Amino acid sequence: MGYGSAAVERMGGLGLFGVDGVGEMDGWDGGLLGFVFSFPALLLFLPPLTKTEQTGYATPPMRGDLEAQRHWLALTSSSLNAFPHVPFLPFLKLYNPPYPSSNISLSPAEWYFYAPTLTTPGPEGEGEVKPYWSLDYPPLTAYHSFFLGFVARLSPITARYVTLRPSAAEGEQKLRDWEEEMRRLESEGGLKNWMRGSVVVGDLVVWATAVLAFCGAHYKKGGRGEEGKAKRRMVRLPFPFFSFSSRSGKGTDVKMA
Repeated sequence: MGYGSAAVERMGGLGLFGVDGVGEMDGWDGGLLGFVFSFPALLLFLPPLTKTEQTGYATPPMRGDLEAQRHWLALTSSSLNAFPHVPFLPFLKLYNPPYPSSNISLSPAEWYFYAPTLTTPGPEGEGEVKPYWSLDYPPLTAYHSFFLGFVARLSPITARYVTLRPSAAEGEQKLRDWEEEMRRLESEGGLKNWMRGSVVVGDLVVWATAVLAFCGAHYKKGGRGEEGKAKRRMVRLPFPFFSFSSRSGKGTDVKMA
């Protein structure tokens, strides 16, 4: 008999839905059951995300929010251009994004000061000079972008996704080639799926850890006085905008939190 089945038995059936025994679970059993019951609900929201186009799709030169996030991956991970392999792991090769990516290598101290400019049409048709997605997130998020850029560079296929926009000093032809490469990446769809996949994986890791820690902490109390609260909190985990309350075992009311 698996660990999950034993956990259900130790909680006296599915106490989550009104059967006695929830208060008898230990921390890890509570965390496991919280994950098991809330994970399928989370999956319901994932398929629609893969079928919609991102904002700014096929609208150069800025291309919207997805391009901003992609650019920050390329910007921060450019500091790896000088490394042919992972430091201290020579068997793990790193791939630089191919031409027409910029060859510039930016140290962390330069991330917030690198902002190549471009000219976009203004409201009256005149040219408007503006920076190309300068990094404006806090350092923790910047290092998260660096980590994802590092992961992309582990494969020559995904290394294309962190191509860095060349500056005007690198020549007009290189800029035109880069714009053409971006059009290809957008039309192929692999970039969009990889970016969205990185969000889903990251959210699952953080979310699953939070579920285990939250349920473990509350079920460790174990007292009967905590049983009702624990059940309601557990059910609410995958539905952040709704609160669920049991009504004498006769059903569940749903209302806005």
